[in-house]
Amino acid sequence: MVSRVLAVVAVALTCPIVQAQVVLTEGTNLSVDVAGDGRIVTDLLGGIWIVPLTGGEAVPIDRGLEPAQRPRWSPDNKKIAFQVRTNGRDRLRVYDFATKLSSAVGDGAHHDQQPSWHPDGTRLVFASDRKATGLDIWESDLATGLSWRLTALPDGPAGRQPRLVAGPVVFKD
Repeated sequence: MVSRVLAVVAVALTCPIVQAQVVLTEGTNLSVDVAGDGRIVTDLLGGIWIVPLTGGEAVPIDRGLEPAQRPRWSPDNKKIAFQVRTNGRDRLRVYDFATKLSSAVGDGAHHDQQPSWHPDGTRLVFASDRKATGLDIWESDLATGLSWRLTALPDGPAGRQPRLVAGPVVFKD
């Protein structure tokens, strides 16, 4: 019995390590954003990945255990805002390529989702339930952490989910 175990261990130690490769040609329920320099960011299998515009190997930016989605490039292509799901709540994070770290936006006590960058790159605009009236559009200054509500619809947007677009705020029916 011992010789059999030793033989299996010896074979296992001499075998090359094999990594699984996944070739993605299409998908559903993906969120994709393209940077000004051509890099693509996408959410896939609960992570945020960077892919060259011409294709090739995807590189993960956030290897945390929190499911991440809806990535958005900053106007200067140096950061990515994204949404994570933790303890039953949607929260926002910003990944900084200079420090290779992601930081939380807000205190995590509310459902903050669908991040979009302000054109100056110092603020995020997002949907949130911070006033318990349904989803409204909020803006947060990243340097100070101060946030303010941009819309104040009674009882939320009548069941409509806000969508952030480059420019005006719109609601999707």
